[in-house]
Amino acid sequence: MKRILFVHHGKGIGGAPLTLRAIIRALDRSKFSPCVLCLFESEAAELFRNDGIETRIAKHIYHLAHTTGIWYPLYLFPIFLFRLLLFPVSVWNAHRFLKENHFDIVHLNSSSLLAVAVAAKLHRIPVLTHILEHLHPGYLGIRRFLFARLLVAFSDTVVFICNADIHAFPSSPKLHVVYDSIDPDEFNLSNSTGSVASSLTVPKDAQVVGMLGGIQPIKGTLEFVNAAAQIVRQLPNTHFIILGVLPEKKRHSTYSRSIDVMRGWLSGARKYRSHVLGIAGQESLKGKIHLVGSVLDVPSYLAMFNVLVFPSTTPHYARPLIEAGLMKKPVVASRIGGPEEIVSDGVTGFLVTPKEPDELARRIIQLLNDRKLSAQMGEAGYKRALDIFDQRKNVPEIIKFYNKISR
Repeated sequence: MKRILFVHHGKGIGGAPLTLRAIIRALDRSKFSPCVLCLFESEAAELFRNDGIETRIAKHIYHLAHTTGIWYPLYLFPIFLFRLLLFPVSVWNAHRFLKENHFDIVHLNSSSLLAVAVAAKLHRIPVLTHILEHLHPGYLGIRRFLFARLLVAFSDTVVFICNADIHAFPSSPKLHVVYDSIDPDEFNLSNSTGSVASSLTVPKDAQVVGMLGGIQPIKGTLEFVNAAAQIVRQLPNTHFIILGVLPEKKRHSTYSRSIDVMRGWLSGARKYRSHVLGIAGQESLKGKIHLVGSVLDVPSYLAMFNVLVFPSTTPHYARPLIEAGLMKKPVVASRIGGPEEIVSDGVTGFLVTPKEPDELARRIIQLLNDRKLSAQMGEAGYKRALDIFDQRKNVPEIIKFYNKISR
């Protein structure tokens, strides 16, 4: 039996931990024994524990990211330098962990875990790096260039979840694309009741437009609420749901609060959140935009939606678009990165120009007004999801790499 260490970097419940959980669930336990090492005690760690998976918390192993979701521009350069100083500390602590525990394979669930890859190589343990994010181009592309080449050098196999993410990497036989995928049994319209509607005070006769991703610039939340303001002028009985809206963190110490305020001010995150909430609070939208926190029962919410929107402003994968396809829901998404590979424009939904709320609103209104077109696109999206993004087909392709790299 081969023992696999799965290393996960994040805290919340999102695409990365759900993808990892799907891989572990598909393992033949007579051949593989999984252990998850989380960098933080978090909701993600609890997700794995609740599945009965051996879950450990890393001691002083830190991620170093350069993705569209997390990167360090000039105003955060001191933090980037601090992270670089922590890199050898992370390598050493990962080395100690691997020395104290026997593993045959290391699976890294992010591009930000290079320190663990280095430590694994010191122990001659095969490494599979699963790239779930799009590397940020940065200012001059130097960091992306180095990240990509180091990840390839210290990995035996690098698996990407879409073709858009592979272009920043040097050509190598180590690189493979296996589309991220969803369980059709979990996201099944016939099994979803949509029972959450009553808790949100959404009228039964209302049309519902939804997005996942919380209040984040890269997710296009501002574009979503701006489009909503236009939509209600023509279709006043429309409601909007934003899933994944996290409450602002409450820090106990003055130091922690000061750091959060400074970081939020420098990055513009606080101003962005305030701007989104300001638009959502307009008189025409009062009671029509529903902010929902992190949820596991995503299918019940999707069952309510007439249209799923993914208005991303930077290239990254779009798992909700696949989930919507399996739920036979039409979609409107940005013509950028992952969505371009998931959505068949004009067939399963519409692709629109990023950061253009007017175009976004027009396409949403078109789908809300044309029930026949929406149904046709929903059916086409369902067939496409089963054909390309079915977890039952794609996850075994990843598991095959374990046997190849551990011989």
